[in-house]
Amino acid sequence: MRRLGTDFGVPCEYEHDAQDTSEYGRVRVQAEGTVCGTRIVVCVSEFGSLAEICADNPGAFLGTEDARE
Repeated sequence: MRRLGTDFGVPCEYEHDAQDTSEYGRVRVQAEGTVCGTRIVVCVSEFGSLAEICADNPGAFLGTEDARE
């Protein structure tokens, strides 16, 4: 979380209260730190070194094209 904050130049938020999920937690990079002005969410898995990187809100898009729009 600190490294992402340093790399993007904005404070990042961390969420670790998800129950009954395969996620260890989420780190949110504020939109002000991104080139396109959309926040980035990194979902860290509980299974090994797997992470999902999402634009804006994970699970809110129907696919890549929808997310890009």
